[in-house]
Amino acid sequence: MPPRSALIAAAVAAALSGPAGPARADMMSACAPAIGQFCADVRRGRGRLAACLASQRPALAQDCRAEVLAAGRSPLVPRTARAVLAPGFSAALPPACAEAAARFCPGLPSGDGRVLACLYARSDRVDAPCVSAARSAISR
Repeated sequence: MPPRSALIAAAVAAALSGPAGPARADMMSACAPAIGQFCADVRRGRGRLAACLASQRPALAQDCRAEVLAAGRSPLVPRTARAVLAPGFSAALPPACAEAAARFCPGLPSGDGRVLACLYARSDRVDAPCVSAARSAISR
């Protein structure tokens, strides 16, 4: 790679990773107890960990809640995840997700978006019909 191209690539990489690194580190630190309690089974990436935490919002410490809200404003988090992280997000649970909700999110109240946040967090293990129905419900 020519020196100028290498410099541009390094600058772009630094710009893209700069704000996300500390924010993620802050969330990981502020939310460590909640991550261990509620999200130990969640595969990291694509906003899944923040969505898991959002599904447990009432049980989170104030500093952790603030970090989850910050993650919800990050342009580096996928739009679907930002939607479920937004304060006041609400959506009905699609019937196609009833079984997955019972399996992955037992005890969470339906209707306030917390179950959809929980399912998003575990989207790598949820069946395709539920993922599709949940995306539609979140996008409305």
